[in-house]
Amino acid sequence: MPKHESDALKNIKERNPTTERTTDSELRGWPAQRLNAMSFGSEMRKRLVVAFALLLAVSPAIAQAKCESGSSPDYNDIEAVMLKQDGCGGTQPPNPPTTFDCSTFYAVFWDSHSMELARTYFQYNLPGAVGTYNIGASLKQVQEVLREDDFFALSPPEVGVTDTTKSVLSVKRCAVITRIVIENGLEEPAVRRLFSDLRMVIEHSSKTKISATVTDFKETLLFDP
Repeated sequence: MPKHESDALKNIKERNPTTERTTDSELRGWPAQRLNAMSFGSEMRKRLVVAFALLLAVSPAIAQAKCESGSSPDYNDIEAVMLKQDGCGGTQPPNPPTTFDCSTFYAVFWDSHSMELARTYFQYNLPGAVGTYNIGASLKQVQEVLREDDFFALSPPEVGVTDTTKSVLSVKRCAVITRIVIENGLEEPAVRRLFSDLRMVIEHSSKTKISATVTDFKETLLFDP
């Protein structure tokens, strides 16, 4: 036996503590075990290379917006959302309002090509909160609400009542603007849930006041024809 034994042979001896000699069968099995391990490692490397190549191939398709006629709307393609509320109940709501849900406000969320352009909230008449704010909620959060409440599947009937306040939700996806206008308090349950969830996102989000007054927000032109 050579003076300098390999680690592999030493390990074989350690697994046979009852003898100082390594059996011939173990010595013959060691090269085969090593070859099997090398083959397994080589196969795993091949699989990883193939998987990585496939990931690179499909990544552009995943990132690309599905803006084409005939395709199902993808909520990730939404680039701007605006919620505007004129109060609650009839056209003569409490003045000033006592709750956020009955206040007059609008909020805009706008991203373009992964660049955040606006997260702004405007409050007109809630005591102690009038002003213009940067809002902590993100467009991604709003997209999730729209997805969970199945926004693109909603098609509420027009009530046609003129003596009640309204709320308007505008969503811009690709070159299409989808808008839901509701008479507050008269909306169907699915639509009520959607507007309630969006109000909760806005109400409970962190806010940083940037002006004590409310100014017209030019980005609302995003939703004008």
